[in-house]
Amino acid sequence: MRRLLRSVLAPVLASGLVSVACKGPVALRVPDAALDSNAPLPDAAFDASAPAPTDGPGDAGPDRPTGLARSMNLRCADPGIDHDGDTYYLVCTDRGTRYYTSRDLRTWEGHDMSIVFPAWADASRGVWAYELERIDGRWYLYFAAPDRTNPAPSGFHRSIGVVAADTLTPGVRFTPPPSLLDAPLVRRDAHSMIDPFVFRDPAGGLYIYYNQTDSTKTDSGLYVNRLSDPVTKECCATGLLGAAAATTPTPRGGAWTGTTLEAPAVFARDGQYYLLFSGNLYVDERYATGLARADSPLGPFVEARDDPQLDCARMVDVFGGRCLMGPGGASVSPDGALVFHARMATDAGRWVYAGVLGVGADGWPTIE
Repeated sequence: MRRLLRSVLAPVLASGLVSVACKGPVALRVPDAALDSNAPLPDAAFDASAPAPTDGPGDAGPDRPTGLARSMNLRCADPGIDHDGDTYYLVCTDRGTRYYTSRDLRTWEGHDMSIVFPAWADASRGVWAYELERIDGRWYLYFAAPDRTNPAPSGFHRSIGVVAADTLTPGVRFTPPPSLLDAPLVRRDAHSMIDPFVFRDPAGGLYIYYNQTDSTKTDSGLYVNRLSDPVTKECCATGLLGAAAATTPTPRGGAWTGTTLEAPAVFARDGQYYLLFSGNLYVDERYATGLARADSPLGPFVEARDDPQLDCARMVDVFGGRCLMGPGGASVSPDGALVFHARMATDAGRWVYAGVLGVGADGWPTIE
């Protein structure tokens, strides 16, 4: 993503599009020892100090770009996006009873939904990283929840599950498929699985990407499994970046990732597969987004270079000298719409930002 920010935000994001030439590489190299643990946190840890979110326009305070506040009125973490017909659909970590719709990626309307969780999932401890997919006419909602069958030193490790609904209309009720009432879709003893992303390959095939980590982070990284259908995982997992079990060893990520690699998202263009991933500690400016590329959805993925491609430093010029802190948790729709969360330095809340992904002449993505 050598020119990822050649222009920032999609043309659909309001009049007054802001364009900027990307700076040269900026590495944020922080030793692992300087980072806090990335142990699972309750949902209350997300934006705990922020004012209560609403579905209306955000407050365009002095440290929040006014244009973006008008364009993206949605405040939440880990957005997951899909596209059907003329409408985008979005879900978030801290919006377990809401989904959102938009036709322009600018303004979002909230709708009620309910979820019947499977028996293994302890939703009272917080459910993370919802990902919404329409596959073969049905809607599937993937999530990472504490797994009652997989105890951790404190509470439970997280596993990945899925619930489904025939239609997506206000008041929709998602329920677990019969085959996954008592068992997660993705699980491993003594490990947590988070940040699911389901990719429908234009060339055929269905894949689920996720982060896997053990309690000590000696086996932490990004993995992928084939899916034979939306609720059935095939054997076996393929390790990607940072994964100890990688079939073809690839770098952990640049030193900028610290102890954390998470939030995988994949899209395809012209036979190439691009992997977006987040690294470092999500609460400050070290958190950023990197990029890798492969000839297959199973890898091996080769990173663009040893520094993040979407980070605070690259966003400074765009927003009048202010850092757009912690851009990450990305998701990509089949038509190339990109959403991610970020915050301003003085704003504890995370807001949704959007762009449209393309591929430059050098074969690496840009935000158009």
